[in-house]
Amino acid sequence: MEAWLRNRRPTIAEQRYPDTPEFQQAAREVMGSALETMSAAIWAGYDALKDEVFDQISNVERGDEGERSVTQLLAPRINRALSGFEAFYCQPGVKEMESRLPAPAQAPEYDLAFVLWGNERICWPLEAKLIPTHDTIAPYVADINNEFMTCRYAPFSAGGAMVAYLMDGEPECFLANVGARLGVEMTEFTASRARPHRTSRHTRSVPVGKEYPVDFTCHHIVMLLTNTSAQPQADPKKH
Repeated sequence: MEAWLRNRRPTIAEQRYPDTPEFQQAAREVMGSALETMSAAIWAGYDALKDEVFDQISNVERGDEGERSVTQLLAPRINRALSGFEAFYCQPGVKEMESRLPAPAQAPEYDLAFVLWGNERICWPLEAKLIPTHDTIAPYVADINNEFMTCRYAPFSAGGAMVAYLMDGEPECFLANVGARLGVEMTEFTASRARPHRTSRHTRSVPVGKEYPVDFTCHHIVMLLTNTSAQPQADPKKH
C-alpha cells in the first residue's frame, strides 16, 4: 500500500460501505442501467433552466461565479425531473473521498453527481465548464485527461459526464472540436438523439493495486445558455 493511503483515516461512508467485489459490481450494474433515466433528467433540467432563467435575460453575461451559478440553478431542476423512486439522487458539490489525499488536503469535488442510495460511495459524476465560444476547448479537454483518465474522478464508475455551459456558438461545432482534440470518435447517445449529447470511449490509467474500471465512457453534454433565436447559426462544417 502506498504511504499516502496508509496515512488516511477511513471516512464514515467507507466504514459503512467497505470496498468489496460486490461494491464494484453494484457500481457497474446499477449506474449503467440508469443512464437513460439520468440523461432524461439532465435534459429536462436544462429545458427548465433555459425557459425559466436564460430566455428571460436579453443579453446573458458571464458575471461573477458564472459556472457555480449555473450549476446551482441547474441542480434543483434536475431533481425536480426525477420521480423520487429512482435508486439514486442528484446532488451538487459531491466530494470524491476515494481519491482524496491525507488531511488537511481537500477531497476532489464534483459539480454534480448522481449518488446511489444503496451505496453512497458510488456516484456517476458530472463536471461542468463554462465555455465562452465553441472554439474554447482547452479547459474542458484538460479535465477529461487530468481527472477522469487518471481515475481521480469517477474511480468506481465506468462512466461520467462533462457538461459544457456554452455561452455563445454552435454546440455541434464544440463537440467536433473536442473530438478532434481528443482523437476519438464522438458517438450519438441514442437516448438523447435530438440533443447535443455524444459519448467517447477511453482506456484509463488505473493506480497500482486498485481495481477501478479501465474502460471508461465519457458523456459530452453541451447546454447552450444564450438565447440565440434571433441570431444566425454557425455552419459546423467550417469547424
